[in-house]
Amino acid sequence: MRLLLNIPFWHTILLLSLNLLGAGARCTAQINTGALHIVSGTTWLSTPETAVVLDNMDLQYDASASWLLNNTFRFTGTTNSVIGGNSQPYVYAISLAKTSPAKLFLTTELFVAKRINFQTGLLDLNSQYIALDETALLTNESETSRIYGSLAGGVQIFVPLNGPVNANPGNLGLQLTSPTGLGNVTITRGHVPMYVNFTGYGVARYYDLSPAANVDSNTTLRFNYFDAELNGLPEDSLSLWEAQDVTFSPIGFTSRNTTLNYVEKHGLSQPGRFTLYPYDTTASTTPPPDSTAPPPLTPTPGTVALVGSWINDDAQLGWTVTSEYDNDHFNVERKYSSETSFTPIGSVPTSAPGGTSTAPTFYTYRDSTVKTGPDDVSYRINQVGAGGQSAYSNIITLKAVTASAFIHGVYPTIAVGGRVYIQAGNMAIDKMQMQVFDSKGGLVMSGTLPYVSQWLSVSPLARGVYRLSLRSEANKFIGTFIK
Repeated sequence: MRLLLNIPFWHTILLLSLNLLGAGARCTAQINTGALHIVSGTTWLSTPETAVVLDNMDLQYDASASWLLNNTFRFTGTTNSVIGGNSQPYVYAISLAKTSPAKLFLTTELFVAKRINFQTGLLDLNSQYIALDETALLTNESETSRIYGSLAGGVQIFVPLNGPVNANPGNLGLQLTSPTGLGNVTITRGHVPMYVNFTGYGVARYYDLSPAANVDSNTTLRFNYFDAELNGLPEDSLSLWEAQDVTFSPIGFTSRNTTLNYVEKHGLSQPGRFTLYPYDTTASTTPPPDSTAPPPLTPTPGTVALVGSWINDDAQLGWTVTSEYDNDHFNVERKYSSETSFTPIGSVPTSAPGGTSTAPTFYTYRDSTVKTGPDDVSYRINQVGAGGQSAYSNIITLKAVTASAFIHGVYPTIAVGGRVYIQAGNMAIDKMQMQVFDSKGGLVMSGTLPYVSQWLSVSPLARGVYRLSLRSEANKFIGTFIK
């Protein structure tokens, strides 16, 4: 077996001839200082049985991103190491055996064919993404040797799931069970704490789940985590929260285990982004502090927790009811900051059979008649029982959309159906210039778009992380998405 390495700091071509002693024997090539620099034009001959040990060394990859480095890169030593370069390496395997507090950092995207094995030390995503092949795995992750990344980034896998039973693609920690096929599923694990329910930050882990098929109502999702990711939150009160855009809503849990570190939910209704955050299902229902509200009669049991956000020029509301008894419907009430009382604007019937349920239930309402300014707007939910009894939710307030906001955001983080959504503001602009750059800074898309909220097709782009630039005279917006 031969490794042909181009080592620029030696200014020569180093040919290492490694003779295997017998079938199944392992061989190791080791270079002890500096960086292993794989430049354009390098020929790399290796096998999966070969381990290239980089002791206190970096891996700089500037060659073609199309061929496989068919060996294990083993990072050891007492100082930090970096995987970087102008191209994205595609490697057979990574082995991490750093002596704490040394870490392995990414400064480029990384594609892995077989595994990332953790022995000691941390792998910092450093805003980069790792893409796992369909059969690739994270192995031996632990509290002290694992992936993390407080600055963004993630690890992603794309895999078909047909009737999965406790499937854990890539060993990312998201287990799925479904009686029906979910089709081709994309799972991304990130470690930036999500801002949940306008009150605080969740654990330092989230999952994006994007199945090609509809999620069966009997699907079970298990969210695994490490204690080191709790972010100071009480472990025994963690519950699953889900977001379809930027607003998280509680979906409860079926079971949780603080020893095995998981929260599980049976009866998943839709894909989205999932994280963990406390949710008190024992709080009592009280009317909101509004002097204009009529005194409630005997309240129906169960807390109504309301959240909401702007979606385009509409107000998207969501609320979870911990339990229902002899319930009939929910009245949606709205009040602008210049008004003195709430006004009913819509009604949502209960989805509980017979109006009674002991499990948490999630409801939504989209207010398309709301004015985005100049007043702030508040909402509350009035839960009405079959006998006329009622109880009120908390009050939420959405701030007026200012005329100076150019672009409100780009959603979702991962392109859905080859598209991302641009949410425009309310400025007096006709057109804007659009540019999309890849992770190397290369311009891959450009054009002129009307200044309106719209879906942008990015289906021609290859898999990777991209930066979207939108401009109009002095106005500028920069966003990031994954294809």
